[in-house]
Amino acid sequence: MVEKDVTPEFSDKKPMFAVTERPAFNFGAYSVLSDAEYRLKEVSDWYWKFRPTTSIDDLEYAKFLDAYYEAHSPRADDWLVAAWRQLAISFAGTNIPELSYLNALTPVSEVEAIVQQMPLNLVAELWIALGKANPLYGPPPAPSAPTESEPEQTNSESLKTKSK
Repeated sequence: MVEKDVTPEFSDKKPMFAVTERPAFNFGAYSVLSDAEYRLKEVSDWYWKFRPTTSIDDLEYAKFLDAYYEAHSPRADDWLVAAWRQLAISFAGTNIPELSYLNALTPVSEVEAIVQQMPLNLVAELWIALGKANPLYGPPPAPSAPTESEPEQTNSESLKTKSK
């Protein structure tokens, strides 16, 4: 007997719980129950909302990256591709005048196509804000500088230590 693949089918539709308040499940300390609203720096009357992402969102994102890297070699601008997709997956709404028709149920592909048309500085600003709202998304954290208790060791210092 052939086993049937029970992997869920992924579509461009937002999950059914992608609403302003997430009423269905509360996983205690693991839960983020409401959207995060970010006010744009240059036009503070405008906002962009990020919805809490779920493990199914993360799986869809991982599948997207797998497909992307099957077709492309790693490049310096890959962060931009990641930013576009993460902003689209987490999108919950905006009041930017030309985009206010978008909502949390707008397909990921449609939101992503719009994000791709944004100026680079706006994409970067939103992606950084997303990282603050959702620690699993956004730019990777910068490496921390050594503290005074852990002085930075140069290669020559490292060699001196090894040769003793």
